[in-house]
Amino acid sequence: MLAYSTRVACVLLHTPYGLRSLDLSWCTRVTDAALEYIACDLAHLEELVLDSDVLALPAGCTQLSPSGLSSLVQLRQLVELELTNCPGSSHELNDYLRENLPHCWVYD
Repeated sequence: MLAYSTRVACVLLHTPYGLRSLDLSWCTRVTDAALEYIACDLAHLEELVLDSDVLALPAGCTQLSPSGLSSLVQLRQLVELELTNCPGSSHELNDYLRENLPHCWVYD
């Protein structure tokens, strides 16, 4: 049986071609592998929310690593990326994302 995160990624890949906004902030099982699917196959994505609400545990994208998050630089149309309280996020990673996605506002 496919892992939950992989099943979620497969569903996302079969969404309409023009998907522009995606909020995964309440998806606790999103993994780096799912982010790689998103980064490769949702090229027109403009807004991505991966924040973690520390007051509503367990919530948010707690399984993401800097490596998985760095794959988001493939999303060249991205203009807004929400990483507030995302455990895989760091100042260094956010600087890397800002440098490689110059038209994207990275919320940390």
